[in-house]
Amino acid sequence: MGIASVAVMLAAVIIVITNRAEVFQINSQINANLSAGASIEEGPIPTVASYDLSAHQILSHVILLIRENYVEPERIHPYEMFLAALEYIEKSVPEVLVDRSKAPEFVKISVGSVERVFDLSNMDQLWEVTMLLRDIFRFLQNQLPDPEQRQDVEYAAINGMLSRLDPHSILLKPESFAEVKTSTKGEFGGLGIVI
Repeated sequence: MGIASVAVMLAAVIIVITNRAEVFQINSQINANLSAGASIEEGPIPTVASYDLSAHQILSHVILLIRENYVEPERIHPYEMFLAALEYIEKSVPEVLVDRSKAPEFVKISVGSVERVFDLSNMDQLWEVTMLLRDIFRFLQNQLPDPEQRQDVEYAAINGMLSRLDPHSILLKPESFAEVKTSTKGEFGGLGIVI
């Protein structure tokens, strides 16, 4: 891995949640890059086998980190972030279809033959994105029997929202984070860099 690749990895803000013994843990290097107090508090998270999408635990923590610590708050546009979240959900879960033809007033979400309309009025605060995604997650929780699909929905929604902030902010699934950690571990002589 070249120095340029390492520089890009270090410059990128990556929010990562690992599932070890059902506890939130954030990589210490990422915590060091975040401002003081900008870490996800430790607490239990569900295993994939029992994933409760309607609890939206990861989403709530990410929204809190964005609201309190994102360095360029002028880039935070709740409505655009919400639509990006829906776009990523639609791309990652084939059963989910999103009809944006009535936006910005309404959006219709279909899973198989079941559909529901969600009101998008007053989408100008970040917390409103959380509340509306919570309602959508509750709808999808009942329609998607596979717990892994439910987890994919939450990660997709978060990455969709983050994609509207900048191209470097992403949320990795625990298994992806483990790969990144393994592939970037090492020392680079002469530079004084230890990863």
